[in-house]
Amino acid sequence: MTDIKANEASLLYRGLMNFWEICSGNSIEKSSLLKLLRNPLLHRRIRSDSENVSILEKLIETSGIRYEESGREKDSFQISNGLKRIRLSSILSQDTAWTKYKIAPIPLESDESSSHLTIFWETVLKAKSDILSFSEGKTIRWTSDYLKIVRASLEELFEFPEYEQEEKLFQNWLESLLEWEGIRLQSKEEGIALLKFITEQIFDQIPYRKGAYLTGGVTISLLQPMRPLPFKHIYILGLGEGKFPGSNDRSQLNLRKDFREEWDISHREIQESLLWETIHSAKESLTLSYVGKNLQEDKTFEPCSHLFEIMESLQVKEAVKLPLHSYSIKYKHTPEELRQGLVSYDFGRIWVNGNRNDHTILDRFQNPKELAKTSSAPPLSGIDIKELSQFLSDPLDTYLKRKLGMYLEEEESRDYEKEIFDLDPIAETSILKKVHALMVPDLVSKEPWSWDREKISQVISPILEMERSSAKFPKSVFGKIQETDLVRYLVTTSGNLSEWKPIFQGGTYYPYLSLGDTGLPDSICKKMPELKVPLESGHFSIKGEWEHIIEKDGNLYWLFSKSLEEKPSEDYFGYKDYWKTMSFPFLTGVAFASSNENFKVYSFKPRPSEEPKKKNTLTLEYRIESPSIGIEYLAKILMEYLKEEPVFFPRKAFLNYYVKNIQGDSKNKTPVGVFEDESAWIRFLKEELNEVRDGLSSLVKLYPKTPNLILRSQIRWAKNFYKPFLDWKKNDL
Repeated sequence: MTDIKANEASLLYRGLMNFWEICSGNSIEKSSLLKLLRNPLLHRRIRSDSENVSILEKLIETSGIRYEESGREKDSFQISNGLKRIRLSSILSQDTAWTKYKIAPIPLESDESSSHLTIFWETVLKAKSDILSFSEGKTIRWTSDYLKIVRASLEELFEFPEYEQEEKLFQNWLESLLEWEGIRLQSKEEGIALLKFITEQIFDQIPYRKGAYLTGGVTISLLQPMRPLPFKHIYILGLGEGKFPGSNDRSQLNLRKDFREEWDISHREIQESLLWETIHSAKESLTLSYVGKNLQEDKTFEPCSHLFEIMESLQVKEAVKLPLHSYSIKYKHTPEELRQGLVSYDFGRIWVNGNRNDHTILDRFQNPKELAKTSSAPPLSGIDIKELSQFLSDPLDTYLKRKLGMYLEEEESRDYEKEIFDLDPIAETSILKKVHALMVPDLVSKEPWSWDREKISQVISPILEMERSSAKFPKSVFGKIQETDLVRYLVTTSGNLSEWKPIFQGGTYYPYLSLGDTGLPDSICKKMPELKVPLESGHFSIKGEWEHIIEKDGNLYWLFSKSLEEKPSEDYFGYKDYWKTMSFPFLTGVAFASSNENFKVYSFKPRPSEEPKKKNTLTLEYRIESPSIGIEYLAKILMEYLKEEPVFFPRKAFLNYYVKNIQGDSKNKTPVGVFEDESAWIRFLKEELNEVRDGLSSLVKLYPKTPNLILRSQIRWAKNFYKPFLDWKKNDL
């Protein structure tokens, strides 16, 4: 172990270096601002608590700001303009903000958030202006008045009531900075570079021991002169053979290597002397240790001769063995060790991962029966069909997110750090869907289809104007190119929808359809009773919500703006994620079929291709022999969802297996037989283990039990839950 330098661990060092970065250029990047905002040393009037900081971070991301740069004051990506939108959003209503002032409103969790963010921004700007004030005169130099301004500005930005060590570092830094009073500089860039240099040099020279302020009196360091520093307890590690006291310095740069004088002290002698001093600094207890065994490689190591000598002097016959590794959680203790309190027991890991009834808990720990899990939340009685579809596509990922309280989200848009020059597919689709919501109602109208290029351009123009004002759409020539692409997509979509108009004309359009009450008003939502699924524990309700529904001749049509897959397949880029893509439409079809409803899905790609070979639309319907079969399927998947133990099935690996072994080789075996061949499935998993791991979500990869779960997965799971995707799909729609 070595001493930690202040420039490696100090919050003040990081805060100063982040702030110098903000001061160093003509622009301020959003990333630099976020780094400074996260620093715990920020003044309390800016940073009230960690929860407030996360809210402010989210608000910054939502506002669309990217930078602050002089000469671009009207740019919506400017930080200052984004903060204006945030402040006005706390004062004006959404309609007034846009219709009267053309300011895109930003949703706020609280009005205090906008106030805190504004104070933070103004403090940063003022501090930056003060730091750069040395360059305003004819002669660029650091005067005593300027250094006082620097101190006052930084004290406005940082405070240290709970960080005594950081306050001492700040005072040391200020004292060193005062030594540079009167220095002449050639430019402000040189001044900021000098501030960076001074900060790095000062903090690099300051030892910053972890224990000095974290644990109050615990110091972690190399052996050092300690006679004047008595400690109650001293622990000396690393006294193994060959590890202590080290080897002699045989470097050619050591001029005393061959010709030593009597007063020259070697590295080994220094370590031996410091060990002696450290031992005599202990007042109540002394613990000496070394690594004695490597259990993985079955190796045994001996202590150094110095430790042997100490043990003989103190009449210690045998060293106490303590495990140091995670695989020693079941370490056995002798009665003597238990009496001395020399125990090593990973209670938490045994409780979570082990057999809770198979291990004797030491007296000093609680009885496991007293640690029985208590459920703070009432047992589940219902679920949204969207969440159930996410479980169907990735059971373990959904299980872990539910246990960790993480938000279940299928897609994440790109995080733009700089100005937007093009939109990612998710951002494009979000804009396109706003126009789709205006197109689809016209399908039931008796009027001719009128969505030509001119009308599309007129409709999308105000939508893009608000997106630009919200800093969510590129500007100048990049915006023109992006707008052209969006119009092109919509023209193709309009042609596809016009072919469906004879089917839906005369029907009734509903913006939303729901199973159960999802909170939508009756004026825009056709509400149907929630689906009750009988389970052993009682009835379990399934709710759901769908956009763009047309009802005609006793049929319900769902116009779904998403690219769906006709069958499991692969293309140039690899396997298409069929079961994830189709899980929500499939469960939707099963739920309505179980409710005796004729439900059909008409999907269209929001970003259609102009290539004639590629299909931009897909119509499908799931037909089952009786509603009871659908209810039985939903009951089985709900039972899997409600299990306390994790459920795992590698969806992407099965897609590979299906295309190669079931879809492409069904001559020798019936599909049912292949779905029951567990030995072939396990053999495939072993052969493709690396690819199987690569196909897992990032959260599932982190789960420690995943490697074991992979080879314990059963293809019967796919037979029960994935095979109906294909068996129940009606092909003559």
